[in-house]
Order: sequence, then C-alpha cells, then structure tokens
Amino acid sequence: MSYGKNKTRECFLGDTSVENVFIREYMAVAPETYTKVYLFGLMAAGLEEEIDDRDIEAELDLPKGTAAEAWRYWASKGVVEMEEGAPVFLSLKEFIYGNTDRKKRENRRADSHAPTPGGASPLRWDGDLKAMWEKIEKTAERAVSGTEIADVNRMIEEYDLEPAMVTVAYEEGRNKGNTDRKYVRAIILNWARNDIRTEEEAREHQAGTGKRQGEYKSVAKAMGFFRGLTAEEKRLIDSWFDDLNCTVDEVIKACDKTAAINNPNIKYVDKVIRGTREKEDAVSYNRVKEYYSRLREKAEGEAAERKDRVHEMIPEIREIDDSLIDLNTRMIHVAIDGGAGAQQEIGAIKEQTEELQEKRKKLLSAAGIPVDFENPRYRCSICKDTGVTPEGSKCRCYMERENELRAST
Repeated sequence: MSYGKNKTRECFLGDTSVENVFIREYMAVAPETYTKVYLFGLMAAGLEEEIDDRDIEAELDLPKGTAAEAWRYWASKGVVEMEEGAPVFLSLKEFIYGNTDRKKRENRRADSHAPTPGGASPLRWDGDLKAMWEKIEKTAERAVSGTEIADVNRMIEEYDLEPAMVTVAYEEGRNKGNTDRKYVRAIILNWARNDIRTEEEAREHQAGTGKRQGEYKSVAKAMGFFRGLTAEEKRLIDSWFDDLNCTVDEVIKACDKTAAINNPNIKYVDKVIRGTREKEDAVSYNRVKEYYSRLREKAEGEAAERKDRVHEMIPEIREIDDSLIDLNTRMIHVAIDGGAGAQQEIGAIKEQTEELQEKRKKLLSAAGIPVDFENPRYRCSICKDTGVTPEGSKCRCYMERENELRAST
C-alpha cells in the first residue's frame, strides 16, 4: 500500500505531526499496540513509503495480523478510512469542526445552504461551528474537549439548532454558576425538546418572555394559585426543567398529587418529582448493570472459544498452557513451604516458565495468531465493560448508556 503526504525522504531528519486531539481523546484509551501501528503508518504516509502490514509488523516486532486489527480499530473510531485495504489518515480537528469530505457526506442535505422552514439554517461547517466554539471557550472560561465538541455538534445536527443558540446555553450555564459539559448539555436538550432552536428564542427564554414563562403559568394554574410565584418556587421549577429534563406533562401530573394534601405547595411537588426520578434512576442502574454483564459474558465467552480453537489447532499450545499452570501451582507451594532451597527452586521454576512462554510465543507467531488471542476483547478498554474506571468513578461509557436509557423512557 502507498501512503501520500509530504515528500520527506530522510526518515531520521524529518518530523511527523500528530494532532493534539488524537493524543488527548484517542491515544489515551487505545491499545498500546494499535497506537504504535497508527504512528508508524502516519510516519510512512509522510514519507510516501511503499509499505504493507507485513512491513509494519516486522519493523515493530508484532505478530502477524496485528496491523490489520489495528487499522480496523482506528477505522471504527473514525480516525482513518480504509480504501482498497490501505488506511487514509483523516484530519480529526477538521472532522470535529466539519469542513471535510467525510463530514459533508454524512451531513449533506438537498441544499446545504437553503433555509430550513420553521427552523434554523443548515450549518456552514467551515465557519459557523469554529466561530461558535471560539466564543464558547471565552464564555465558559475553559478549554473544551474533543468529546464535548463532537457531542454538541451532533445535537446541533440532530435538533437543527443555530450555533448561536448553543452559545446562549453556555451563557445560561455561566449565569447559573455551572458551565460543566453535562450541565450545559442538559440545558441544550431541554431547550431543543421545548422547540427552542434559535438564538432569538433562547434570548426570549432567558428573559422570561418565552416558553419558561408559559411553564410557570401552567404550574401555577395546576396548583390553583391566584398569585405570582416566589423566587424560590421559580428556582425549583427551573430545576425540574433544566436539571431533571422534565416535560410539562410530567410536572402537571406531579402537581395533581397535591389534591390529597391540605396545603398544596411547590416543595411537595418537588419531593414527588425527585422521588419519581430516583425510582427511574434505580431502574436505569439495574438495566445498565445487566447490559455490562451481557457484554462481559460475551467477551469472555468469545475468548474461551478462541482458546479452545487454538488448542485444537495446535495441541502443543495446550500442553504448554497445562505445564504453565502446573509450574505456577508448584511455585506457590514452594513459596508457602519455604525452606533453605526455596529461592533457588523458585528461580528454576521462573526460568522454565520463561522458556515455555517464549516457545508458546514462537508457535503462535508461526501460526499467525496474536499472542494476546485469549484475552477478552472488551468493548471499553478503560473499564473492561464494568462501567467503573480503575479509579473507582463512573466510566464515560456508563454515563453515555445511562443518558441513552433516560432519553428512551
């Protein structure tokens, strides 16, 4: 395969440019071997070298088939595109901001600059979004991540939003003292679901002359109030729509429950709404747990099947694996029993183990089988399909599944 880029022939005198978004958003969670393949391929593209997967595997001392696996991985992440078996390296920052053939193919409409009836104009990806994110970073007083950019850009396309409306959402977050990605995302989603799609509509909403004013009136009417709402009552109502993403129907249904008490009040409604949401969250948690359990069972089952197939194909590998288990058991017993010659015997066991492992590696390599073939291939390399990071916090993929479940209920 041939990669095309700058014609720099002196490998050791040249430079290979790697985008920051790749380092921060992709490399941090990718398997180390796949990152090596990507970087070597990127260098080869810059040198316009005629290479193939076998050359990369030989240069990096990788098992046969590793390079092909790596390209499939990067293609699935949208980092490269495969054309006639060769990777085409894509500009990730251009993909995030638009302005690439791939983005145009994915988001092309009948007339890419024609006004959309009743909504915002379709985006000019090369200008609108870039200007929007520059303004957002100033508003939020922080740098935005590639994940945040891609997530919000998808919402702009999905809900047909004006980029200027999104900047207003970040202003709303700043005014409320929170420009966190998830908080602003909730504001955008709530506005979009309430048909607030343009900057003008968002400004009206902020001023209390748009839909929120109507929501206040709906709640007051449902509660039977013949007075204006207090600032505290408005704060609670705002939290239902902005933080909990409630619909007007959900809030009115909760208000109806006050008919059973002597003194109907907004705080009682707040308890009803939050109690209902907690129950929904518990259901979501159980469903997400079941989802991860299925993922792990699938990955571990497939790993066991691969191991059985390799043992059938190469019986000597089975014998080596059995011997390695026996040696490990022996070493544990020797370590526990102790004795004068224990350290010497442990050293001998380790030496035998290393010899068998090296022999096993050569057998696998000769058969074109990756050394790590028996490792489960989890969907998420960070949490290993548990939903929890090694640091004990919720994994990014867990929060994505959780949001999907809430959006579907």
